[in-house]
Amino acid sequence: NSYTGDVAIDLIEVSSCISCPSPLPSSLSVNSISSDSVNLSWQGSANQSTWLVYLVSDTSTLSNTVPTLVTNDTINLAVNPNLNYSFYVKGICSGGDTSVLAGPVSFSTPCVSFTTFPYLEEFNTWPPNCWDLSGGTQTCVHFNGTSAEASFWSWSAGEFAYMTSPVFDVSNMASPELLFDWSHQYNSFYPNDALEVLVSSDGGINWTQIWYKTATDLESNDGATTSSPGTFTNSGRITLSPFGNSILVRFNFASGWGPDCFIDNVEIKEAPQNDLGVVVADLPNAVSGCEVDSSLVTATIFNFGYLPQTAFNVQYSLNGTPTVETVFDTLQPGDSLLYTFNLAVDLTQDGSYSFDFTTNLTNDDDTSNDAYESTLTYENYYTPFAPTVTDDTVCVNAFFPNGDIATLTASGPSGVDFDWFDDMGNFIGTGDTMTSDTISSSTSVYVAYKELAPGNIGAANTNFGGGGYYNFFTEGLMFDVFNDMTIDSVTIYPSDTGTIGIIIQSLLGSTVYNGSYTITAPVNTISGHKVPLGVNIPAGYAYGMYISSISPGTLSLYRNTTNASYPYNYSNIASITQPSNGLTDFYFFFYNWDISTISCYSDMQEATIHVDNCAGINNEPVKDFYISPNPNNGEFELNLSYIGENTTLEILDLNGKLIYRSKLDHKNQSININSISRGVYLMSLIENGNKKTKKLIIK
Repeated sequence: NSYTGDVAIDLIEVSSCISCPSPLPSSLSVNSISSDSVNLSWQGSANQSTWLVYLVSDTSTLSNTVPTLVTNDTINLAVNPNLNYSFYVKGICSGGDTSVLAGPVSFSTPCVSFTTFPYLEEFNTWPPNCWDLSGGTQTCVHFNGTSAEASFWSWSAGEFAYMTSPVFDVSNMASPELLFDWSHQYNSFYPNDALEVLVSSDGGINWTQIWYKTATDLESNDGATTSSPGTFTNSGRITLSPFGNSILVRFNFASGWGPDCFIDNVEIKEAPQNDLGVVVADLPNAVSGCEVDSSLVTATIFNFGYLPQTAFNVQYSLNGTPTVETVFDTLQPGDSLLYTFNLAVDLTQDGSYSFDFTTNLTNDDDTSNDAYESTLTYENYYTPFAPTVTDDTVCVNAFFPNGDIATLTASGPSGVDFDWFDDMGNFIGTGDTMTSDTISSSTSVYVAYKELAPGNIGAANTNFGGGGYYNFFTEGLMFDVFNDMTIDSVTIYPSDTGTIGIIIQSLLGSTVYNGSYTITAPVNTISGHKVPLGVNIPAGYAYGMYISSISPGTLSLYRNTTNASYPYNYSNIASITQPSNGLTDFYFFFYNWDISTISCYSDMQEATIHVDNCAGINNEPVKDFYISPNPNNGEFELNLSYIGENTTLEILDLNGKLIYRSKLDHKNQSININSISRGVYLMSLIENGNKKTKKLIIK
């Protein structure tokens, strides 16, 4: 080796010698820490009589800190509460001769009761100032630098975490209240997640629950997922007035092994002086249905402020038209009042009724809670017009001492079935014609019908969100049917011409509909193509509508991937509940469903059976005869069991006016009187002064 015997050197350093020894770092001591002072001590060397002491908070740096010159090896210094500090010492042996800096020794000052309000904890730093995160089987963590997270999904069921606030001295507040934001996705497989809020007025010995949610109540509906919050929802205002002057607030996160739970923006503030709001609204007699009547209108008003209120306005708006009334009762702070509006509201007309409620208090300090949180909606379902009826008259005389049967007719829209009811509402028959039992006194019956009522369900078009054309057709839409309906058509948005198959299956997989549709040019990408189905769907749950086939294979259909808004409901008839893949932002293929449903009964129409002695009409029987058909449109066949030389046919109206007369010469004869009005007539055969009479019904 050519380098054998060489010598190498490296890292040559030149520095001045420090003759002043440093205080021993192990001798630096922090004593008597309080929220406003601290005692610091150290052990200097024999040739040191003065020292430079550096006390650096976590809001500053060492280079920005001016040291304190001291002549003893101990000092009391002022500090601020709830801060982290670092303590350094440099010894002075003589002028210009100082030691190397010793330290740091770190410590924290305790919290003091918060007395300045409003207080807001936004969880921008972690751990949050003066909050105690201990005491549970788990510990909450910081989410994304903005909120507190309880990681339920990672914990075992039954584990829990506490977050306990600092002490709040609310002795100078008239009406303190708590608000916070929370976010959690409910999962039906893990329904036992819970969030509880408690308050203590004795330093944490005893706790009182003031807010609690679990199961479906712990669903914020804000887009939260298993591991991230949504946009958060507010807790609502929680009064702290009953709990004394010195209070602690604790959040208890209890895991049921479901999605993570989050809180943010914990706020303690003064409740407003003047603040009213509607917390419950009701129309106790209102329902959605076929026969909706009038209803009282009530509102429960809560006084959120800490001053009593009187002579304030409360209102409801019906389809945008307001009704305003003044409440003269005195409503005390923290109390509620059930107010009933003076007049009932009429809901008897067909259509939808939407009610919004609010209070109108002059100088209301917080108008965000004036209005009731929901719109109350009712519907009086479509009721067709009453049918037209033809009354009848029966004769009660010597020929018919016990009366006779009556025949009533009803007419209305084509294809409907007429149902007949007695005067007690009991069903007595179906058909255009109702034949009564033998009647001897005037009687009324009633007739009504149901018809197919058109409607629409589903997204009207594709314009509500993002999406695109899709060529894989394993997905579709799920829907429930509560009352039988017909799907008349759906609208699709194809990319090109071709043929598609559509299949509808029940929950058990049986096929309810399987058909095809050919898309012809020009392809309409704006309003789509309406596909006729005409399939009746009986009441049932979890139906699925899918594309079963396409031709050619390059054909695509549009589907939305954002902003779908389930459920899509139609009255009490049907609901499109979700896409088949369960991703509720998606909407697959089938838009603007045209449906038909059975309407409510039409308005009832009274039909009267009149009783008359039929004076002037000779009813002495002759040989029998038959009318076919009866009822008819004025053209019918007359069949006689016997005909004589002078057999004559007469038709009279119910007032005895002669409408038609003809001498008959055949036992079977066609009669045409279609020029006369529809109604009930008396048709008689007369032979040598004898007469046989029957009713003739012209529709």
